[in-house]
Amino acid sequence: MKRKVVALLLAAAMTISLAACGGDGSSSDSGADTGASADTDTAQDTEANSEEDTTQAADSGEESADTGATEALFERDENGIPDLKGETITIWIPFNGDYTDIADNYSQWEVVQKMEELMNVHLEFTHPAIGQDAEGFSLMMAGDKLPDIIMYGGIDNYYQGGVAAAYADEVLYDYTDLINETNTPYFMEKILNDPYLGKDAYDDEGRIIRLGAMVSGSEESCTTMFGIMIRKDYLEDTGLDVPVTIDDWTEMLTAMKENGVKYPLVVDNEGNYWQTRNAFSSAYGVDANGYYVEDGVVQYGPYAPAYEDYLKKMNEWYTAGLLCPDFQSQSRSDSWSQMANDEAGAIANHTWDYTPSYYLPVEESNPDKALVAADLPVLNEGDPIHLMVTNRGLALYKYITADATNPEACVYFLDALYTDVISDLLEYGIEDKGYTVNEDGAKIITTLSKELSDEVRLGARIYEMSTASDYDIDYIKNYKYCNGVQPQCIDVLIDDGYDWIYPDGATLTTEESEDIAAYKSDIDTYVDEMVAKFITGAESFDNYETYRETLKTLGVETLIADYQAAYDRYDARN
Repeated sequence: MKRKVVALLLAAAMTISLAACGGDGSSSDSGADTGASADTDTAQDTEANSEEDTTQAADSGEESADTGATEALFERDENGIPDLKGETITIWIPFNGDYTDIADNYSQWEVVQKMEELMNVHLEFTHPAIGQDAEGFSLMMAGDKLPDIIMYGGIDNYYQGGVAAAYADEVLYDYTDLINETNTPYFMEKILNDPYLGKDAYDDEGRIIRLGAMVSGSEESCTTMFGIMIRKDYLEDTGLDVPVTIDDWTEMLTAMKENGVKYPLVVDNEGNYWQTRNAFSSAYGVDANGYYVEDGVVQYGPYAPAYEDYLKKMNEWYTAGLLCPDFQSQSRSDSWSQMANDEAGAIANHTWDYTPSYYLPVEESNPDKALVAADLPVLNEGDPIHLMVTNRGLALYKYITADATNPEACVYFLDALYTDVISDLLEYGIEDKGYTVNEDGAKIITTLSKELSDEVRLGARIYEMSTASDYDIDYIKNYKYCNGVQPQCIDVLIDDGYDWIYPDGATLTTEESEDIAAYKSDIDTYVDEMVAKFITGAESFDNYETYRETLKTLGVETLIADYQAAYDRYDARN
């Protein structure tokens, strides 16, 4: 195996990940949002959408995986779970920091112990130190032998040159020839035979690279579970309707300010959902902080000419005292506290946090303080919304390494994660610990806290390993995002278009990934710095063209060209 020296690409994921997945209430919510992401956040809990025709293989632009009958390498039980004959599988995966007071390894989880029993397998986990994922990944790569499987963004986030380079350097095992109805029937059903998801399962070389990936969302639930939420009583005090256009928002926020609301609009820099979900930039047809595709042409939001109009509106709100002045530094809990303490009129945030931070302590006993949902604003009533970030796609990528002792067992193991029994274990945990069953027979995920017993907490799900999240819209609205304004946020946003979102399945070449490594961090840092300055007025808009010229000097046009090339190859897969 040719080991390349690993660069720590702290924020430079080598594939563009969906902002995606719904929040899980843990520190791993990237709103998810993220390949490693995930809305990340978090975000992020979703399940496979298998209602597409599962007899049609996804056309990747290459030969489809062999679906002919072959002899099974491992026998399966009636639930499709393979007997892995006592094999030991080693896994590198970051550990959820919310559990460091009671555990230090996922082997202590009841879910893992149950999986080991069901599959007749021994799972050994290696975790980087909390908050040191990049450093831990580098140490792993420098070792004598890689683990069998690397999960949760290791390769995507930290390998120099990205996934393409990892294959070229013989770090990853190419299992494409093992993918068929005999070896991987559940992966075939849940991903490869779905025309939308199957396209994302291949790279530009025709390799299948997404075995074990989470299936996030579905056609019916293609929203990110975030929302723009307004205090209903404060809105009624203005005498206005729920705002539709940006001008409506200015009018409503101004009226709230005149009525004595301290912070008419609160956002934060922790989840940063107002930016990552294009809460207000979508009105101007630009992505607030990333790449998007308009009529086949890739653009970078903070470099687009219309981005200036977006920033000017945010500056107008900030200057007039309509936007909370602490938007650069405050946390999600800070912004929710402002809502709960009657200081704020509207918030753009993930709705997972709404339940513990606002609904339970405030709204449940004070229905007069209920929140109502607003759609993404537009410039002119009737304008289409293109940049609603969807949670539908693949996330939480898992890779088999070239050092795997038994790669065939690893293939069967990752496929088994899609079986109903294993998928439910990872998504919900152990009954009466990770979840309870209500009178309707629905699984209700336990809201975990350190006040609960260690036994209950160790019976929780392991979101970081999950293969399904937020797929059943009825379940989502009735049992998961079912409190107060949550279903309304889903209903409001679910029909918005996400046709301009850069596809998660686009993959970069080694050279393109090296460009990302060379330029992206400096560009991101500069954009963050200048956006804050423009919004707060510390930088005059007279210097906006200088800002764009600086981005050009930093290499933004090179990256746009790279993402365009990756998109064109993705689009050609059909």
